[in-house]
Amino acid sequence: MDSVKTKFKQGAQKIMANAPATPQQSEEQYMSSIDNWMLVHATKYMPLKNEAGQMYIPTTAMATNFEIPRGTVHFTLNHVVTGHGTNSWDAANIVVLAPFDKTKEINGAPAELALRDTYFFPEIEQGVLLPEGTRIVRPVSDLPDGEIFEIRGNETVYKTTDFTEEQEKLLIKKLPWYMEAQYQTWVTGDMPDYEVQAEIAKLDERGKKMYAAAKDKKTFMRGLMESARQDALAQAARQVAVEATANAMGYRYIETTDEFSETSMMVENTAINAGMNGNSSDKGHSNSVYKVAEGIWRDFDSILYGGIGWDTGMKDIAESDDSLEGLYEYIDEHIGNSGIMQPYAESIIHGTPIDFHQTLKRYVARENNLHKNNPLVIDEKLHALFDKWATRANQEFKAFCDSLKTKPGYDNFVKKLRKMPTHAEREAIKYGYRYR
Repeated sequence: MDSVKTKFKQGAQKIMANAPATPQQSEEQYMSSIDNWMLVHATKYMPLKNEAGQMYIPTTAMATNFEIPRGTVHFTLNHVVTGHGTNSWDAANIVVLAPFDKTKEINGAPAELALRDTYFFPEIEQGVLLPEGTRIVRPVSDLPDGEIFEIRGNETVYKTTDFTEEQEKLLIKKLPWYMEAQYQTWVTGDMPDYEVQAEIAKLDERGKKMYAAAKDKKTFMRGLMESARQDALAQAARQVAVEATANAMGYRYIETTDEFSETSMMVENTAINAGMNGNSSDKGHSNSVYKVAEGIWRDFDSILYGGIGWDTGMKDIAESDDSLEGLYEYIDEHIGNSGIMQPYAESIIHGTPIDFHQTLKRYVARENNLHKNNPLVIDEKLHALFDKWATRANQEFKAFCDSLKTKPGYDNFVKKLRKMPTHAEREAIKYGYRYR
């Protein structure tokens, strides 16, 4: 009986070994080779050319003259990025496709490599250089009749409007899963009231005002849905063009791109075996030292102008109150809540720059205390980038502080700030009373 079981098991293993691979297994095997990796960057902007005539993708820091200290450039491998979290790339109508091996050769290894988020931290005023063989996929209006896209040397152009009925049928099949259910609603124009309200909530302030002013709100919504339908078809045309371009470059466009999928883990292991920083998650950047630096910029921008976690900013409050009493109360409240506001108050009192570098070091130390197995490191490139941003931010904050001096209530405002308990003093009092 045991020999029968053994022969059955051996026969089953032989059949499985000779069975054709599933599409997912085939993709997993394909992505096990670095030679098969293609970098894909979706954007709204064309790559630039440097003085030597070489194309490059600038960092956000470069593009904003270091107003934002984001020094990373992000790619996916062998597929176009899809929306995750609160982020969407639906409006990114330009796609850059580049051979991974050649890009690594001229830029060095990426800071982190993952199927869904491979990113470089290049020299701060260089950007990511694009190698020979890079292709650009972009929208255009002058295409021959009957064509959705056309490969023209190192460019692939695609149309975004005036699709034939047959082209539309083809493009519908290429829609992302999250658009499939919506598409028929866009076609018919029939939308339940709760969906109408949800769509209105997505509009910007101008769109909401237009809807409120519309005499025929059903016609307004039909126009909105038709616009969404056309945008979806344009996105599908981009997808068709990208897949054809990848194929023309000799690469395979992959479909299995889930975080922690077998394909993602294969990419991670292949990268690690090649001495690179591999990851099967797309959250690597969110947990990086670069994100910590970006967080300090977000705090600065929100404190001064209002934004994430802040109802309004210091500038708006100061402009609406000559006595500066409202600004005093605002600072007092936020110093009580957290220590983030403390350096800003001290800068106003003493007229000294904010030590953003010290803030960065403190935040990194806090993260390293929580995650001791993988400590964050502030390298020379990040230090240089952050220094450029910090210099600019302090100039901006000094201009704000100088504007306060023209207010009639300024002297009393500063006098009260000097007497205001610091965040550390408040914490000592709070915990001292609690535990004595």
